[in-house]
Amino acid sequence: MAITYALYPNPVITGKETFRALIKNRRKYNLEDIERNMIQRHSGISPGAIQAVLALFMEEVENVLAEGGVVSTPLFHAQCSIKGNFDGPADIFSNQRHTINVKIRPGSQLKEVPKKVHTHKVSPGHPGPEPEQFTDASSGIVNGKATTGGPAIIGGRYLQFDADARDEGIFFIGEDNHSYQVETLYRNSFSQLLFLIPQALAAGEYSIEVRSRMKTRSLRTGVLGSVIIAGEPTS
Repeated sequence: MAITYALYPNPVITGKETFRALIKNRRKYNLEDIERNMIQRHSGISPGAIQAVLALFMEEVENVLAEGGVVSTPLFHAQCSIKGNFDGPADIFSNQRHTINVKIRPGSQLKEVPKKVHTHKVSPGHPGPEPEQFTDASSGIVNGKATTGGPAIIGGRYLQFDADARDEGIFFIGEDNHSYQVETLYRNSFSQLLFLIPQALAAGEYSIEVRSRMKTRSLRTGVLGSVIIAGEPTS
């Protein structure tokens, strides 16, 4: 097992040619994935037993934290804290002025992981825009809805484009393959685009593309992994 990475120019540091490592083929594992891996590695344990133990573990961690306790395991240390100012010694906790936060840090076992990791360098290839998340600011819905005429945010990597080039930018592609280009752009950076969703979008499903030459001769296109449903603002 090894972490596969490639080197890309660092757009943050100017005046000096530096590169940064980006991990390739990064996969996200949810609890079901972890359970499946446990079963494959330890075939003598039943899926029901694993699920029951994990559920009980998480429930007990939650109970300890809810009672103000500190959870200390080889994987992590966790505890609650209270954030906010109090007006005097007689003041009490208020949901309007104070919050309960959970603080978590790695335990001894997680701290040992970097010492065991092997790395494998690969060619960076030709990167293109990588839109990863679309947030409809009007509704707060992520990767699901687009309120026509409202503000939106796209997060990801390699998103920046030449706003003066008509074939570069943000495009909504309808089910009939007709494209609607974003005209009003507020932020155009490496990792975030802030803009207004085209008012002309009819209700329906759209894919979202970010197109950029990335200071090269070839136009490169990144497609958001989720289909977005456009609609008018709701009252």
